[in-house]
Amino acid sequence: MKNDIGFFEKFKFTEPDIDTMPLDYNSQYIKNYINTIFHLHHFFELYMKFTLEELGINFKNDNMPQIRKKIKINSNARFSSSIDDIEKLNNLRNNLVHNGKDFLRYESLDMLMGRKILPLLISIFSEDKRLNNNIRLSKFNQSSLNLNIFKEIAKETKNNRNYSPRKVAFLKEMARASYQNPLNSPWNKFYNYDKQALLKVKEIKGDHSYKIYICPVCDLESLVGSKEQDFEEGEYHITYISEMKCYCCSFELTSHISEPQKMGYNVPLYWDI
Repeated sequence: MKNDIGFFEKFKFTEPDIDTMPLDYNSQYIKNYINTIFHLHHFFELYMKFTLEELGINFKNDNMPQIRKKIKINSNARFSSSIDDIEKLNNLRNNLVHNGKDFLRYESLDMLMGRKILPLLISIFSEDKRLNNNIRLSKFNQSSLNLNIFKEIAKETKNNRNYSPRKVAFLKEMARASYQNPLNSPWNKFYNYDKQALLKVKEIKGDHSYKIYICPVCDLESLVGSKEQDFEEGEYHITYISEMKCYCCSFELTSHISEPQKMGYNVPLYWDI
C-alpha cells in the first residue's frame, strides 16, 4: 500500500455548511479517487493470487473473474466471504479504465471504505504476519490521540443516518499526517525534524496574528493558524482563523470541518479565538 493512496489525501469543501451543500468534485478529488481505487484494486489482485498460490491452487491461465470465483468457493481462503466487495472495487476500476467516468460521490466512497474495505484490510493484516512485517497499518495510527483510525472510520460509517463527513475527513487527515510523520522516520536522528519545526514556531511566538496549538498527530507545539480579518467600510469587522497547519508532520485543518472537540476528541477548540 503506497503512501499516496488518495482516500487519506487532503480534501476541500465548497461551502461551510456541508450538511446541505454539495461537495466540490474538483480535479484533486478525482485524482485522489483514482489513486484510491487503483491502488486498492492492485493490492487485492496480487493478494488473491498470493492466497491461491499459498493454497496450492493453480491459477496461471485464469483471468481475474475466474480467480475471484476460486477464492469465493474455497472456504479456506482468507476473505472468501468478502469477494463481492472486491468485485465492487473491480467494477469501479473497470469503469475508470474503460469509460473514464462513474465516480462515486464523496459520501459513497467513505461508506465503501469504512464499511467494507478498511475492515477487510484490518482482518487480512491481523491474520497475515508476513504482510504486517512489510506494510504496517499502525503507521496510520501513530498520533498523540492514540486512535485506531481504520476502526474509528468503520465505526462512524456503520450507520448511514449518523454518518458525519466532517468527522471522517478529520480522521482521514489524522491518518495521512500520521503515515507521513517525519518523527517516525529513521532519518529523524540525523535531521532533527522536531527541532527544525520548533525553531520555525519560535520565530512567530509572541506575534498575536498567530495561534499555536499542540498538534494532535506529532504532539509538538507546532500547529499554527494565521488570523485573518474582514473589512467593512475601512474598519476591521471580524477576526477569524480558517486554516491550520503543523510545521512538523504537515497535519492540516480547515474551519469547514468544524470543531473536532465537539466530535468527542481530546483537542482544543481550534476556531474559538
